[in-house]
Amino acid sequence: MVLVKTKSAIFGGYSAQSWNSIGGYRKCQRSFLFRLTDPLFLSKLKIKNRAVYFSIKYGLVFGQG
Repeated sequence: MVLVKTKSAIFGGYSAQSWNSIGGYRKCQRSFLFRLTDPLFLSKLKIKNRAVYFSIKYGLVFGQG
């Protein structure tokens, strides 16, 4: 899970995949993005076979970009 807080919002994403420093895309049926401010927002990632991307340079990236 990743959480980010700004002055007006708290948002983040969840993936059941463990972070891997080797890098590359990973498939995950349960990945989603969310916003915890009014109104609440929840979105499943549409491209399941590229749900998350792991990179030493960028960390965890949700979706295909």
